[in-house]
Amino acid sequence: MFDGVEIVKICMGNRMHRTIRAGICFLIFCFAQTFGGTVIIDPGVKYQYFEGWGTSLCWWAHQEGGGSQAYLDRIADVLMDPDSGLGYSIFRYNIGGGDQPGHTDIPADRAVPGYKPTETGPYDWTADRNQRNIVAALAAKGKKINQEIIWEAFSNSPPWWMTVSGCAGGNSTCADNLKSAYFGTFADYLTEVIKHFRDSLGVTFRTVDPFNEPSAGWWCGDNKQEGCNFKKEQPRMVKELGKRLVAKGLFPITSISVADENSINTAVGGIKTYDDSSLSYISQINTHGYSGRSKTNFAAFAALATSRKKIVWMSESGPLSGTGGQDIAMFMAQNIIEDLRYMKVSAWLDWQSYAGGGTWETIRVDKNRLAIIPARRCYMQAAFGRFIRPGSQIIESNDSNTIAAVVPRTGNLVVVVRNGGTSSVNYTFDLSRVDRLPSVVRVHQYLVSAYKTLSKLPDIAISDKQFALVAPARSITSCVVPGVIDSTTTAAETVKEKHSVYRSAPAGVRLHFGGVVSNGAITPPEHATGLEIYSLQGKRLVRIPVGGNGTVNLGALFSSLPSSGVYYVKYFP
Repeated sequence: MFDGVEIVKICMGNRMHRTIRAGICFLIFCFAQTFGGTVIIDPGVKYQYFEGWGTSLCWWAHQEGGGSQAYLDRIADVLMDPDSGLGYSIFRYNIGGGDQPGHTDIPADRAVPGYKPTETGPYDWTADRNQRNIVAALAAKGKKINQEIIWEAFSNSPPWWMTVSGCAGGNSTCADNLKSAYFGTFADYLTEVIKHFRDSLGVTFRTVDPFNEPSAGWWCGDNKQEGCNFKKEQPRMVKELGKRLVAKGLFPITSISVADENSINTAVGGIKTYDDSSLSYISQINTHGYSGRSKTNFAAFAALATSRKKIVWMSESGPLSGTGGQDIAMFMAQNIIEDLRYMKVSAWLDWQSYAGGGTWETIRVDKNRLAIIPARRCYMQAAFGRFIRPGSQIIESNDSNTIAAVVPRTGNLVVVVRNGGTSSVNYTFDLSRVDRLPSVVRVHQYLVSAYKTLSKLPDIAISDKQFALVAPARSITSCVVPGVIDSTTTAAETVKEKHSVYRSAPAGVRLHFGGVVSNGAITPPEHATGLEIYSLQGKRLVRIPVGGNGTVNLGALFSSLPSSGVYYVKYFP
């Protein structure tokens, strides 16, 4: 439908009111066995490229974004810093609908303001100041540490005046709540906000999701949050939104993600209802990880995304139905490993990282001392986020309590090990399939019993292409094997291998660049006369024509980029 554009896959907070409705079926898969023994790490068996870690903003940003600038900057430090923080680089901004004046069903701390409070009145671009303050602090931190941020916009409900019930919390009959005549109006609202952020705030959303748990059926006006059922006509909404993205010059830099279902199996069934026209606007499939957690559903979701040639995100996760008796850190670490191993997700996002206490919370910052107050989950998350960095590639490790990745930007091999049991486990890691090895492994460790830190342990020697590790009870251990790959070579191989795949998707080619390459070339499709390189923020960086031999020289391409990273590439006729 949109010729000349390719994609290469480099590859809600306290919602306890829904606990019973969501069910506890996802706990069935919660207890992976800890076997220990010898684990083979095989870089030759490659899986998805990983875009990064992140969180939704929404309620917590609405609550905390009115603090001092020093406080906001400290929150950004804790969330984003790859050395001392969580290493997040993906953030989901909630485009609020806004409820009808006088309604009190949605508590003030969850009532994210909308930008168009009435049908006939103008847009109010001063609205939602607190969440925008958090966006600004995160954007500034990204520039400071030279970390590209991926932004996604999402909606929980249309503005109240577009709804059947006149309420952004849902319909008391539990029916779909967007008026039939207002699909285009809602699409126009979302795209106006996206355009305003791009043009006035310098924030370009890579994707926008018009839905949140649309098929669940529980948005009945009594959930104390914005919500809108879309049990019917999701493809219609996607097409209306896609048309307006195109009309306003936002597509394909901003494309559509769907559908943020509560259950993984519901996400699989839902995407199968989308026709080719609606799929042409979609670059990414999101799911929440609250229910439907089984190996069967994981595999079905991964296979569906591959067949549709879409990026896969775990866009929202947390202990909605409890932890099945596990410590919250061990529970969430298991979810992370399962999602990366079996669902092959390219990004993993928390729901409410700053949740005001309880098991949903990952971080908190003291407003006076600006000191971090780590929740039990905080340094567990850091054990993943600091080492498996954006652009990493997940590789084979034959133990279900581990996840392994190669990080082209650093040249490191990373193995993260979870032991959720009550006794220590002995591991031997076989690195015989790794071509280049150093003499030692760097080790960092999180313990439930000492959850307020991520400790640096003494290096472990590599002997006979192996190293031994004792994983203590209820621990997460991050093992970093430095310098196992040449990032320049890896970048060249990635481009050569991946550039011609997934030509039907509309979001632009995504290539991972690890450094400058002096030889090799890309051969674009026959109709293309060159390619354009964009940052993830949507800024065009360079335009390179096809040479006389019908190729684009990789050396010229890489040398034109400001730094290593992940970029969009679009062929032009």
